[in-house]
Amino acid sequence: MSKDNCGKYWICTTLPVVYKPVKVANHPEPIGIDVGIKDIAILSNGIKYENRRYKNGIHGEVQIHRRLLDRRLSRRWGWANIKFRDAHKADKTIVPSKSYFRTQQKISRFEQRIMNQRNWANNNITSDIVRQASMIGIESLSIKNMFRNRHLANALSDASMSTILQQIKYKSDWYGVPCHEIARWTPSSKQCSVCGYIKKDLTLSIRTWICPICKTHHDRDVNAAKNILKYAM
Repeated sequence: MSKDNCGKYWICTTLPVVYKPVKVANHPEPIGIDVGIKDIAILSNGIKYENRRYKNGIHGEVQIHRRLLDRRLSRRWGWANIKFRDAHKADKTIVPSKSYFRTQQKISRFEQRIMNQRNWANNNITSDIVRQASMIGIESLSIKNMFRNRHLANALSDASMSTILQQIKYKSDWYGVPCHEIARWTPSSKQCSVCGYIKKDLTLSIRTWICPICKTHHDRDVNAAKNILKYAM
């Protein structure tokens, strides 16, 4: 038994394999999947699943609420308060107040609520994707390296792209759908899915582009998903 930061108790048990694979009769088409920040999952058939940005909310109300809780915590007698830290240096027996721990627990519950909302949405998205595919192609991402970009780190953590890919992998086993991962450095975004031309000067800010060879107008993410499918097959 363990107790988390929200004050909830958890009991972990180990069970043998009890899940039976689900066989779905209708597998209409193979699907390539590109993951991103604006849209959490983009399919090769053009379907997009919006990233709801749970850390921010529709009008930034989630961030405002979090800042208010942080400000309240900094006024309590505890480690977030600079006066407490100075007093603790002089007297090591000083401990945080009960109100500090209560506020800290409110922040933990607030974060857990955001996490639960994201997990619920991601599970619905991945289940919907796997049920409609005869074969799935996904990309191999180095999320750890992507987090080094400080401008994208917060958005990446909110998008939870690695969780999406992980859920697709194990759910494809459940539903008996083959799932193939392409090589990490495959130029899925820069390559034209029609003629194979590679646009070397394609930057992250360019969301649509026209192939100079075959004149096809590409949505960057849908084109990447089509290329992922092509390389995965």
